[in-house]
Amino acid sequence: MALFDMLKDGLNMNPGGMKNRRNPQGFDEESKKKLAMVAIPAILWAVHKAVREDEKKQKELDDIATQNRKLDPNDMTKTIEEANPQEGKDILDKILGREKESVTKNIAEKSNVSQEEVDAVLDKITPTIIEMLQKEKEDKGVSYDDQLREELKEMQRDPEIGTASSTAKEYIEDDKEHSLQDGLMDILGKFLR
Repeated sequence: MALFDMLKDGLNMNPGGMKNRRNPQGFDEESKKKLAMVAIPAILWAVHKAVREDEKKQKELDDIATQNRKLDPNDMTKTIEEANPQEGKDILDKILGREKESVTKNIAEKSNVSQEEVDAVLDKITPTIIEMLQKEKEDKGVSYDDQLREELKEMQRDPEIGTASSTAKEYIEDDKEHSLQDGLMDILGKFLR
């Protein structure tokens, strides 16, 4: 599927697609693009953790992606631009639950940007990721878990986010309990440091 490569191409062609219209003076577009790319393995790990802990979450995520499908694999720039931030919020609420607020606040503090900007990036990139996972599941019958492992293995080769992807892959493979907040901060921290 090369989910990451498709998203990266879309972000490289139009980093402005991540723009938060409410706070245009904030985080510069290049930093938002980089945060979005590093957020990909973090979101994949959070999806894995959520689905593993509650099988109903897989169906809920599938339902959200099916109802709101805007995915155009031939034009990822347009897909990211048109991603519905409310859908991103709904998905993040499902996978992060009560920890969403503290996770985004922590990311904002460590990256020295507003929480609004972090929310804007995550709310835009998350629906696109879930739609891509769901489409691959429909087309090839590949489980989320198998897709996540394969994607993270591919992303490890990328010089910009390889370390973050390796950390996410280790978390999935070691099968130990990690708190959602610690795991996400460890993965995203590769960008924030």
